[in-house]
This record gives sequence, structure tokens and C-alpha cells, in this order.
Amino acid sequence: MDEFNKINKLYIFLEKYLEVLKDDASWGSSFNVPEHDLYARDYLNFAENQLLVGTTESLINCVSNLKRAVDCQIDTFYHTLTLYDVIKKRNLKFEKKLELLGAIGIFNSKSLTKLNAIRNKMEHEYSIPQIAELDLYFDLVSAFISNLETAIIVLSWDEKNLFTDDAEGKIETYFTFSLERGREPVMKAIWGRGDGESIEVKFEEYRCFAFYLRCLYLINIKSAFVSNKYVMDQISSAYYKLCIEFNKL
Repeated sequence: MDEFNKINKLYIFLEKYLEVLKDDASWGSSFNVPEHDLYARDYLNFAENQLLVGTTESLINCVSNLKRAVDCQIDTFYHTLTLYDVIKKRNLKFEKKLELLGAIGIFNSKSLTKLNAIRNKMEHEYSIPQIAELDLYFDLVSAFISNLETAIIVLSWDEKNLFTDDAEGKIETYFTFSLERGREPVMKAIWGRGDGESIEVKFEEYRCFAFYLRCLYLINIKSAFVSNKYVMDQISSAYYKLCIEFNKL
């Protein structure tokens, strides 16, 4: 099955059944955080301290620490998904790492664009950072770190067993959706039990992998934080963008 058909298969299923899918609460929860001397919030704290000093040297140091905070949090996030080595092997640059986060839907794409624009300006222009611009950058980085912390926890629920039943409680539809972590992470969807129809998506199928991971993230937050309508709207928006990319509209 090609990449778009894998996307289409999952979308059609969720569009039809999302409203009635129930969670059997048998999913697992696990993630490993890399061992570092310093983490994103350490760099964020350093940046805040430098911002308060307000000298030219401290403001430049503030920028450096904010950049380190973003880089550290992105690498930590991908490490918890066991994607870090895959991304490093493919030598994906900062912009591509952000692009994947946007595809998963963890951070608002406009905010990501603004974050990257400010970062690039401060990195490539030999000018003294302005306090107002630094305040904005600091707030964006702080929100970015918080979002990824939440996403790490939400995506630690890496397997969802979902079903629909009839009026008598008899299971009619069974669906397992999971992220299998490892040296080569795989997204997997299985319709039915045991030898049911299944789809596997490797990271090489970049757009499909991101779409599946986005759907897992949204399904995980569905019961606690958002409505079915919100989840389906987000999935549909991503789906139709992919239809355009694959020239299916």
C-alpha cells in the first residue's frame, strides 16, 4: 500500500467511527529522557537571569541560552519517541525538525514560524537584541518548552485499543493504534484482533508517519481535554493539506 493510501485508510476509518470509539484503557505508558547535565528549563532559567541584567553582553548571552533551550527541548522530545537517532542519521536541520513538529500538530505553525524567524534574525544579524523582541522570544520559547513537555507525556500513551459495541455490549469494531519505539520506530494500525488487517508506517514515509503520529496525539487528548469535533476538525485539516500535496484534489 502506498503512502497516501495508508493516510486515506486511517482518515476514512476515523471519520466514520471517531464519535463512537471507546477506549478499553489497556494502553501502555513509557518514555526515556536522555541523560544530560543541563536541560531546556536550565537554559531558560539562564536566559531569564541574563535578561534581568540588561547589559549588551547579557542580552547576547540571553539569545544564546534561548537557542540552546529550544534545541535541547526538540532533541529531548525526539529522543523520547526514539526518533533522535533516525533524525541525526538523516542530518535533518533545525527547520526540518520544526516542520515535523508542525505536521504532528503539537505547536501552532504560525508560532513556530515566528519562533524560527526571530531565532534566525538574532543568529545572523550582528546587532544588539532589543528588549521587546527578546521578551517575545522568551515567551515563545517558554510556551514551546511547556508544549513539548505535555506532548512527551501524552505520547507516552503509545498504544490505544479502541472499540465500538452494540446495544447489548457486543464488540463490533476493534482497532489498535500504536507507536512502536525502537531503533527504527514504526506507527502501526490494526483493524480487528489477532490476524486483522494492519498497516505499518516507517519514518521514511515522512508525511504519513507524521499524520499517524498526529492522529495518535489527538486521540490521546480526546477524552480528557478536547471534543470529538475538535479532534476530527484537526485531523481533517491535516488530511486535506496532504491531499493537495499528493495531488488528490
